[in-house]
Amino acid sequence: DIIDYAKSQNIFASIDIHNNTGKNPHYGCVNSLDQKFIDLASHFGEHTVYFTEPHNVQSLAFSKFCASTTIEAGLPGAQLGIDASLEYVDKIFNMEKLEINSQRAEIEIYHTLARMKVSQIARIDFEDDLESDADLSFVSNLDSRNFEVVKRGSHLGFAKDLSLLWVEDNNGKDITDQFFELNGNEIITKRVFIPSMFTKDVYIMKEDCLGYIMEIITPTYHS
Repeated sequence: DIIDYAKSQNIFASIDIHNNTGKNPHYGCVNSLDQKFIDLASHFGEHTVYFTEPHNVQSLAFSKFCASTTIEAGLPGAQLGIDASLEYVDKIFNMEKLEINSQRAEIEIYHTLARMKVSQIARIDFEDDLESDADLSFVSNLDSRNFEVVKRGSHLGFAKDLSLLWVEDNNGKDITDQFFELNGNEIITKRVFIPSMFTKDVYIMKEDCLGYIMEIITPTYHS
């Protein structure tokens, strides 16, 4: 019903405003590499992310008939995110036409490759402690790594059993062995990647995911 109503209004843009539970910069997400989608997202934050999963999101539904974006406005209740969201909506609302943000020298597109998941039964802490009673003892600054390049051979913590931590690609396939291995009980990265939405909220981690794995792409824009 909402989509049918929106279509009848001949809308030009859809903005879905999100908070998240990790230390992330403000950024805009798109589900299409059409130029007008990139233009729309470019006005929020310094990063633009392209994703296709999860697919049951507002921006993907609305992308069928207008430019759409999901903006990630930081932690709930943070005034900086509230102010940034208001400024962004006001700016888009008052545009005569969508255009690229000229204040961003270069628009890098981050592509979401996969999600990191943890077992519902895993005991988790952030003590980075080999002797911890937890099944997974991650580094204490895990959520501070968002949008930073994680190099091959990086240490992310300790695990008693790597089966309690896995990586799923956008089709739900287990690709853990492409990204992580255990050296003894040490969790070591096997390739370069860029994380987003890494969280230290264990409830969110188990109900949704620990975070997303991204790479930078050079899209061929469609207009």
